[in-house]
Amino acid sequence: MTQKKKETEFVYFEDRGTVLDAPLDVVWDFILKDNKFHPKAHHNTLRKMRWKDLNEITGQGTCEVVRGGRWTKMRFRMTTIRPFVRISEEFGGRYDAQKMVFLYTPKGKRTAVDVFVQTHKEVAEEIRQTLAQAHEEDLPMLHEFLRNRKGVRKSTCLGHVCISSALCIHSELL
Repeated sequence: MTQKKKETEFVYFEDRGTVLDAPLDVVWDFILKDNKFHPKAHHNTLRKMRWKDLNEITGQGTCEVVRGGRWTKMRFRMTTIRPFVRISEEFGGRYDAQKMVFLYTPKGKRTAVDVFVQTHKEVAEEIRQTLAQAHEEDLPMLHEFLRNRKGVRKSTCLGHVCISSALCIHSELL
């Protein structure tokens, strides 16, 4: 007898309406180039990051993130098309096949960030909470980054990938 893999129900949700008080180019510099303030944002919720570039826009990584109050191993691929979008896909475990799209839209001196998520029904609330946590972590560090904007350096340590604690956005739940 062969065992059937348990099918899981996927749900889709949107996290829209976030507007950051920084222009689009500054937000992207914070995400991709900063190696001082952005990494500090997630020091309590992200560790053991390993990253490998697959091509000029896509990389693959592993890390541990806090989700649902516990450390969870994560394997993912991230595609970044600056200045518009980041697409994250996870592999393995409870989050296998989860996909998130982060859409960045310029609003003058501000930036709108909308997140579109397809995930397993049983972890959807946990992912909403993770996005909210990323907001709480990123916001003060983005403000600090803005105050110290001179001397931005290209990040070599993480590629810079913040995925679900990681996604490094200012997020307001619907």
